[in-house]
Amino acid sequence: ASRYLSPRIRCFIDFMAAAEIPLSPASAPPPL
Repeated sequence: ASRYLSPRIRCFIDFMAAAEIPLSPASAPPPL
C-alpha cells in the first residue's frame, strides 16, 4: 500500500487513518 513511503510519512498516514476511522484494529481491516 504505502510501503514505498518513508517510515515518518507512513506513521503520519496511519495516524490520519486512525483519526478518520476510529475503529478497533482487531475488528477493522488495515487502512489502504
